[in-house]
Amino acid sequence: MIQIDHIISCIDGLHARPAAELANIASEYAIEVYINKDGKIANIKNITEVVGLCAKYGQKISILINGDNEKKSLKTIKKYIEEREKDDIPSPLVIDTINKALINNVDELKAEIQRVLANSTLNAMLDYEKKAHDAASKTINSLFSLIPRGNDKWGENIIFENNFDLIFSKMAANTMGIKLARKTPVIAIQRTLFPILQHNIKKADLSSVWINKLSSLNQDAKLKFPSDFKTEALNTIYHIDNDKSHLKKDERGVVIKVKKTSTLFKNIFGKKKNELIKEYFSFPSIKGKKEEEVESIRLQYIEKCIPVFVEISASCDYAQQNPRALKYLFGIKYPIDPTIAKPSSGEYKFFTPSFLLNDEKFAIILNFRYIYGFQITNAILDEIIFKLSDNLINQIGNRYANYASRIGIISHE
Repeated sequence: MIQIDHIISCIDGLHARPAAELANIASEYAIEVYINKDGKIANIKNITEVVGLCAKYGQKISILINGDNEKKSLKTIKKYIEEREKDDIPSPLVIDTINKALINNVDELKAEIQRVLANSTLNAMLDYEKKAHDAASKTINSLFSLIPRGNDKWGENIIFENNFDLIFSKMAANTMGIKLARKTPVIAIQRTLFPILQHNIKKADLSSVWINKLSSLNQDAKLKFPSDFKTEALNTIYHIDNDKSHLKKDERGVVIKVKKTSTLFKNIFGKKKNELIKEYFSFPSIKGKKEEEVESIRLQYIEKCIPVFVEISASCDYAQQNPRALKYLFGIKYPIDPTIAKPSSGEYKFFTPSFLLNDEKFAIILNFRYIYGFQITNAILDEIIFKLSDNLINQIGNRYANYASRIGIISHE
């Protein structure tokens, strides 16, 4: 018998669907699979027993595999569990039933469907989705009506098609500059249409159902997220583009690793990597640990810190692709662990929000004293990690401009 100990990280806990899929694996390999939770054992093929374990998010279970093919099945079961943890298929928002025996005609079926859809949370989400779709339709329709058709006869679109191409090409060039629009036409047209779409979404009149779903706003107590809500994940949705397939080193907001070659690093910064990183943190003492152990823990933490450059060129320079040395701001991408290290403050530093990516909580400290002009071929620039949002880069740029233009005076007392 083989045992796999596992912590449930699916927010919905262990429910019928994964149990049924594990049961299929058990049948395929002709093995017996059991789940043990706190001494209570369920046969994976008995869905009632599995659900009866009430195994919830964060709890430990043991998966017991028994049979002639247990070793062969182990790899498949492990792979299944790992893939389930990464499964980004959202769990159902509403689960309900419709008793077909009570349905006699189409009208009764429609009434039952309306009953299910009357769920206020579902209504609110569907309402926003519909308004966003309507806003997209208005965006296209408003532009569609402006395109001249010339002398096209009924059923002909020759002049219209040519004008469509010319007008949207000109709009894309106006938005991002002709050079960049030619290089990235799809991105150019996305940015062209977005302000109109955003305007139409802002004008959308959301349903009153949202009033009931925002009742917490009327509470006197200070609003707080639930204790198990991951604000870092929310910040990531707002501010990080992790699709590296379309990112380039000269793109505004891109975050790039600094090449770790010691000679290169010291030539640029005048210090070794670890020496520089130590300047960014204060290291609290750790109770019950000897100083040698503490220093070892600190060094391990520093090794996890990644020196980065963030491209912060002016948006107009980027849009027009003006010849320039790209402007990179130096920073440290650091794991969040206040028991080991706390970022040290300073007016020359900028702290991003905390993020959650690939199960890692982290943030970035940027240092306005370390800003460099590089060409993208410079050997110090390593691989791209991700891109920060335009809003966050605008804030960083504004803070940097204020720091760079600060005025000092001579005073006597």
